[in-house]
Amino acid sequence: MSGDTVTAEVTVTNDGDVAGKDVVQLYMTAPYTNGGIEKPHVQLIGFDKTDELAPGASETATSRSRSRNWPATTTRTRRLGSSKRATTSSS
Repeated sequence: MSGDTVTAEVTVTNDGDVAGKDVVQLYMTAPYTNGGIEKPHVQLIGFDKTDELAPGASETATSRSRSRNWPATTTRTRRLGSSKRATTSSS
């Protein structure tokens, strides 16, 4: 995290038998405050798409998000997700 921007780099590997693309998604969860303003439990704050990956090929996907895109809160939890069932590892 740098200043008001969070950057996530994820290596995506196609471990299937056919070529394909994937989308890496960056989510943020705002904490629940009893009696506070209701917010979505999970909010998408960034994403990146891979090029077409041949079987066994890998690519680093990078997602950046500025704080103005985050839910209004003082405590945040960041999560990475994928559009498919995929093995991802943070770099």
